[in-house]
Amino acid sequence: MGTEFLLEDVCSRRVGREVLRGVSLDLRNEEVVSILGPSGAGKSSLLRLLNGLDEPSQGHISYQGQDVSSIPIRDLRREVGMVFQLPYLFDGSVRENILFGPTIWRRSVDAEGLLKKVGLPVDLIDRPAHQLSVGQQKRVSMARSLAVEPHVLLLDEPTANLDATAAGRILDLILSLRDELGVALLMVSHVIHDTEILGGMAAVLHEGRLVEFGPAERVLKEPSSEITRRFLDGDLDSREEE
Repeated sequence: MGTEFLLEDVCSRRVGREVLRGVSLDLRNEEVVSILGPSGAGKSSLLRLLNGLDEPSQGHISYQGQDVSSIPIRDLRREVGMVFQLPYLFDGSVRENILFGPTIWRRSVDAEGLLKKVGLPVDLIDRPAHQLSVGQQKRVSMARSLAVEPHVLLLDEPTANLDATAAGRILDLILSLRDELGVALLMVSHVIHDTEILGGMAAVLHEGRLVEFGPAERVLKEPSSEITRRFLDGDLDSREEE
């Protein structure tokens, strides 16, 4: 199993505050990695670095062996899709949202097929995107990211603001994307149950530092870090900014 992203001693600053401190992490292809930790731990900031929304203040990030800073941003975002916590859909129909990336790259894509793949009925294809529920919008966001056939999909709190049934459907979708499409998945979450369902690997961040990384089952059941144990017990204070 090869490496998709390699982070070495990465630091990042946002709004004058250091949000990541010396993070080293190896994300393999066809792997699911959950990034856990309280609010303000730096989880979303980590995703922003991988998608080129921010640049590290220190350290090195490579994608498939190439320095991220040397990859044209459009090429990087074609390879590395991102689904935000609050789904941001463009004005227009569901179809127009899904076809946005392929239109830029002058590629043909089966929009209806992608809608089916993310578990939505095709009769939504021409509905205005803003009329959909939050859960449906998240699925359309995934379809839009998948339309350019990324190798890595970044998911920021994919089950946030969803009821248990809708959250379960999103988690099932994530697992199917891994199994059917072979994409590497990096999911940020503060919901421990999400990681239990997805399995794979788990990383725990606290105050910008990576305090634990390993198989999810081991991290959740037998954590080696006292900070991880406190997080799992709900004893860590949260900071507002990520």
